[in-house]
Amino acid sequence: MASPTIPASNGVTTFTGSGSLAVPSAKVDGDLLIVVSAGQSAAPVPSGSGLSFTLIQATNSGTGQYIRAYWATWNSGDATPLTMTCGRELRHAACLVVQGADTTTPVVDSDVSSTSVDPPALSYSSADVLVFSGYAGAGKNQAWTPPANYSERVDVTTNNDGPAANSVMGVATRALTASTGEDPGAASGATVTDPCSLDFAVQAPGAVTGSFTANAIIEKAQSGSFTADAYIA
Repeated sequence: MASPTIPASNGVTTFTGSGSLAVPSAKVDGDLLIVVSAGQSAAPVPSGSGLSFTLIQATNSGTGQYIRAYWATWNSGDATPLTMTCGRELRHAACLVVQGADTTTPVVDSDVSSTSVDPPALSYSSADVLVFSGYAGAGKNQAWTPPANYSERVDVTTNNDGPAANSVMGVATRALTASTGEDPGAASGATVTDPCSLDFAVQAPGAVTGSFTANAIIEKAQSGSFTADAYIA
């Protein structure tokens, strides 16, 4: 089994300001859509005909910055682009296509920090996961450096006058196998105030949890040789 993946080409879309959020063109039926949004005073909420979004986590710094994450399963005929509802114009959102993910119970653990860009460690029992780390804050013309061993997926910033009028957002991922927990660590590089962050792990379908035993059943073939089929109980 392998960890869920984000397509290398056309797997991520972003928007800043007002408007709608395109769904990445790399999607196929049964893919998971992850939407991460952030902003000053509020974070956009996704919606679209045929799509049912589930909130993964949401937090805010207590002094102005918000971040949220959602998931939904994509099927042909679902709405694109997505409608992003927010009472503020200063906001960001990203849509990421995840392939090879469990679409019934995709998220096996999640957490938030309302005070830093270093979200808490995760603990889970799934063998193959894709870990997401998202971070937000107030700043202007900033660029994030993702945690060590993580791949940057999203790095967006506003460029307006006045520090209170700016918001930045980043998202990074790491694929892990045979893992029972992960601490992404802090994002760096961006100089922000009012930081907040979240992290979560998306599992592969039927990911092995706990322990298992294998019983071999041997059947005698007519030719005199035999074949062995292993069944997991």
